[in-house]
Amino acid sequence: MADFILSAEGISKKYGAFSALTNVSLKLKSGEIRAVIGPNGAGKSTLTNVLGGQILPTAGTVVLDGRIVTGLAPHRRAGLGIGRTFQINSTFRHMTVRENMLAACVAAAGTGYSLFSSKLRVLDSRVAELVDEVGLSNISESIVEAISHGDRKRLELGMVLATGPRLLLLDEPTAGMGLNERQDLFKLIVDVVKKRGLTLMFVEHDIDIVFNLAERITVMARGSVLAEGNPDEISADPHVQEIYLGESVAAKGATC
Repeated sequence: MADFILSAEGISKKYGAFSALTNVSLKLKSGEIRAVIGPNGAGKSTLTNVLGGQILPTAGTVVLDGRIVTGLAPHRRAGLGIGRTFQINSTFRHMTVRENMLAACVAAAGTGYSLFSSKLRVLDSRVAELVDEVGLSNISESIVEAISHGDRKRLELGMVLATGPRLLLLDEPTAGMGLNERQDLFKLIVDVVKKRGLTLMFVEHDIDIVFNLAERITVMARGSVLAEGNPDEISADPHVQEIYLGESVAAKGATC
């Protein structure tokens, strides 16, 4: 495996005269935990969508394990090991937690079976393992619409894990969650990443989470990379302090 599991070189994305991304380059080492931060409209989600294949760039190249994947569809990239979650939860709300996880396992296995086929019993143990891994065993038979927002996020993570990813791209995984829920979810994410030996890139607005958990931070502004480094380097960067973090957050970062 290459030292860099994913690299993006010279990524630009234009919508008419508007440039959402301008010459963005990024390299993720295998096993690292990377945060991407920046003001609203900085291009964070657009970049994540380009890496995941949901958006094709106007210019630039995306490379996964030495293979150019710039033009590949999201499902092709998923098959190569990229797992993706979004700001908006994407579970089936009128199905149970277990049924959602089963659907994810069926899709990952490529069996093409009906969800009601007796042949799906072979996946039962896999479903149970994933439900337990994300801490939802006690509500596995609950309808998703009736569970908490935080538990839906846990379920979505489990459904992504069903695809057997090597790289997780998480776009604001704690959006809409309270402080305790955010902290609990990120503890779970980091535990899973470390246990499985995955690479993680996440977009997040909670600066406490970013500075406490990320090994490296990429700061974006106006569609470009403003700065990149470890938490201490980012908290001390005067351009970051001026444009995004502010003095109070910079001081907090210096104590992390």
